Amino acid sequence: MIRLKSLLKEGGQYEKFWWMDSGGKLHRVPNEGHAPFAAYYLSGLVANDPTINMGDVYRSMYNLGWVRVSMFGYMGVYGVHFNLAKGKKPTSIQRDTLVDIAKETGATEIIDDTNGGTYASAEDFWE
Repeated sequence: MIRLKSLLKEGGQYEKFWWMDSGGKLHRVPNEGHAPFAAYYLSGLVANDPTINMGDVYRSMYNLGWVRVSMFGYMGVYGVHFNLAKGKKPTSIQRDTLVDIAKETGATEIIDDTNGGTYASAEDFWE
């Protein structure tokens, strides 16, 4: 299983924010949010990659295969939300990481906020 136990101890309980790279590794997002993390990360790449648009850091991250991940919960019901390029799906490695997060936290569903709706429910990933 991924380093999830230690990641879940960071910050407030079950309100977590990450960027997930194309290899399925989670990168914790600080309190400032997803955009500043993306801008910092992309600033190191922009000189060598003309496709990076610093004016739209989310799209640039998605184009590099990154997935924006958020975990929200209320009164014992938790959901793992993710965003990526419109029309795309997570890779199998990224899907496995999303499922690991859901299992570790007891989330009831994994939600694709970009393409609309539930990506997987608890029955799908507990099998």
